[in-house]
Amino acid sequence: DEGKSCAMACLLNKARRPFVWWSGTSAREAATEAATADRDREGASRRWHYGSIVSVLMLDDISQGVFKPAWSSKLFDLLENRNAAGLPTFWTSQISISDLKRKMIDQNGGDLPQAEAIARRLTQNTLIIDASNP
Repeated sequence: DEGKSCAMACLLNKARRPFVWWSGTSAREAATEAATADRDREGASRRWHYGSIVSVLMLDDISQGVFKPAWSSKLFDLLENRNAAGLPTFWTSQISISDLKRKMIDQNGGDLPQAEAIARRLTQNTLIIDASNP
């Protein structure tokens, strides 16, 4: 680990703006809960919706977990809504954007267009800091 999460926590602390911090896994769980929760469905939907409208969204280690079609679709929608609203989304990953795209393609039935669309939304208006190339 190269301190990505700690660096983001310091940055968000200094920004003093409302934010939601989700790991890649907890973001996927929030999306699934919103779509399938029998109990407290309204609360789960609100939790997911808040992630799309909060001032700042932090997706920590977005590469966690499996990119099944339902999750890839929800992630695309989330990023699309936030980009359209001009809301910043910070993210970290243990792997490069090209490796992340390959992972999405491999785990999502070979859906290259969707993987490319997600990667574009992750990298639009983005400063990428690659700690693997000192």
